[in-house]
Amino acid sequence: MDANDVYKSMSLRVSDFSSLPKRMLAPIEGYENAPLVSIEDAVKPLVKIVPKVERNVRIIKQNCTQFKVKSCLDSGNGLHIIQVKEIDPIYPLLEHVPVSPKKSSVIFDVIWLDANVDDKAIRITEQKLASNINRFKKFQDGAKCQKYIEGRSEKDRLVMIVSGQLGREIVPSVHNLQQVMSIYVYCMNKETNEKWASKYTKVKAVVVQLDELISRIMTDHNIKKTIEGPLSTNRVTARAEAGKFDDVADDHPLKLAKNEIIRVLDLEEHETKDEIINDLLENGRQSLSKYKQEFAPKVYKAAMHENDGPLMKSLKKYFEQLWKIEYGSSNQWFILFLKEYKDTVHYDSVLKRTAEYGNKYSKDSPILSIVLQLTLESIDDKFFDEKNAFNDLWCAITSNGLKSIKDFSDKKKRLVLLQALCEYHRPKLFELLEKRKLDDVVDDEALKLAKHEIIRALDLEEHETKDEIINDLLENGLRSLSKYEEELLPYIYAAALNEKDGKLRKSLKKYIELQWKIKYGLSNQWFMKFLEDHKDTVNYNSVLNRTAIYGNKWENKWLKDFPILSIVLQLLFEGIDDKFFDETNAFNDLWHTITDDGLKSIEKFSNYMNESTMLKLINKKQPVLFQALREYYRPKLFKLLEKSQIPDKDNFYEVALDSVAEYANAYKMQGKLDLIEYLGSFYPFDTKILLQ
Repeated sequence: MDANDVYKSMSLRVSDFSSLPKRMLAPIEGYENAPLVSIEDAVKPLVKIVPKVERNVRIIKQNCTQFKVKSCLDSGNGLHIIQVKEIDPIYPLLEHVPVSPKKSSVIFDVIWLDANVDDKAIRITEQKLASNINRFKKFQDGAKCQKYIEGRSEKDRLVMIVSGQLGREIVPSVHNLQQVMSIYVYCMNKETNEKWASKYTKVKAVVVQLDELISRIMTDHNIKKTIEGPLSTNRVTARAEAGKFDDVADDHPLKLAKNEIIRVLDLEEHETKDEIINDLLENGRQSLSKYKQEFAPKVYKAAMHENDGPLMKSLKKYFEQLWKIEYGSSNQWFILFLKEYKDTVHYDSVLKRTAEYGNKYSKDSPILSIVLQLTLESIDDKFFDEKNAFNDLWCAITSNGLKSIKDFSDKKKRLVLLQALCEYHRPKLFELLEKRKLDDVVDDEALKLAKHEIIRALDLEEHETKDEIINDLLENGLRSLSKYEEELLPYIYAAALNEKDGKLRKSLKKYIELQWKIKYGLSNQWFMKFLEDHKDTVNYNSVLNRTAIYGNKWENKWLKDFPILSIVLQLLFEGIDDKFFDETNAFNDLWHTITDDGLKSIEKFSNYMNESTMLKLINKKQPVLFQALREYYRPKLFKLLEKSQIPDKDNFYEVALDSVAEYANAYKMQGKLDLIEYLGSFYPFDTKILLQ
């Protein structure tokens, strides 16, 4: 054998590859654009080509020395210095890698979208980020902002700052655009806006303080530069900064436990393994009966009949990890509770039951279900199968609380069960509260937009005293503008006072209409419906015009001490016009008559109302005026009844309120006896009971 043959033989024996050709080869390309994945995922395309590749990966990983990244220093120009420490963990560690910050040199554009842009806040933000900003654009209209963003190049870097209301509208449309680098929601209600913003990965923060907004942009901008660097550790850093690291670390033990179940059932190469395993983890061991034909006979028999066999052990291990990770990560008390019960017979019974039936007995709150099964020692398998008593227990405790469990004196167990009940009720209660808050936020945003429309109509966006002028206008109406004639442009001032259907008048009426619905209508749905029914009438527009001219002066003069009743009267009485207020002062007479003498007294003003409508009002077939009078008298009458020490028996207060709304005068009664005698003349009741 000559020297060349020996060389070739050695090459094949040592490396299993023939000697490399002595010519230039093209480098491997394209890998730098591929996502970073685990080695298990990386070898999936090789499963059908390379025998036992997945098994070999497991063995290799067990024999590998592992390293933990201790720190990563960004030295600029794509150079990173990484400090590592050799470790030998049970599972690979993923944790936050601190990166020593270096001032970023990335230049970006800031887009600020808010219907009511705060110029001072913009100036401060622009100054603080001056070294990194290419240009600063502000928008008040969502459609114009979106059009501008879509027109920018994909190579541009845009940082968006949006208000809560407009952010909710624009973010879904621009989120996936490549030129949008990050989004920040700058709002008044953090909790409400976090709820929708959490769905979008480019929304980096929801903040209410300007300092926090600027700080987050600066911090996240450094992170953005790190992500664009060449090392894979940067991706890990970015994920850590996005708050996803705990999820990655937690998912790994579950994945290992799940793979163990797959191996026990010999499903590694099976086409429908995912379907079988998902069904098994959801519905327990009993679900395997549907897949009997998919298993080797020995494997199926062992899986179904060995209660302490490999499958049950693997399932119990999986569910134990699930309890700690999915339910315990945000409830440390639950982790401690599980540790305390781990060595008890009861603990193993609950794990076996879960392995057998899956989530069948978890109900809609696994934490509460587990706590009940562990703390109540009388619960066994019969408690579930024969009597269905667990279902009765569940319904009782979730409907009636802790007191529904009798003879439960152990204070420690009571405390744990109380915490579990809190977790059960928390999402339901918070969802209800969030809905209430959201309604308030939407209302505030609507008023804010309407107010800003008025500011634009007067061209006051940049005016130093705009707040003073607008607040005076909303308080005292259009007539208040005479004090600010020199502050307004001549043509704007003339239009504001003289154009009855001009831009300002329309904006003011829109604001007032919103105020009626929000301030008076939310707690009186009948009033909301009444406004809707009268919206297209001439009277409706007249009342709005009157309010726009006089503001709250009109409220004090003509809305009196109860705006709802005043608005109802003006809309119902077709004959009421401006002369009714200014010249004859007839509205004042109407007000005193109806509030002194009640519903039936409107007959005295039959000249101002259609006869058919009046009869419907008196007979309460159209109950709107009766309802308005009830709300007018309610606080006065109830205060008088309480002061007179008259008890609210058999719904007496509401009955008395009906009588007073119809006939009035009761709130003028002096003393308990006069009041009882008066009310008794309209509605029969035992005066002796009240006198007691």
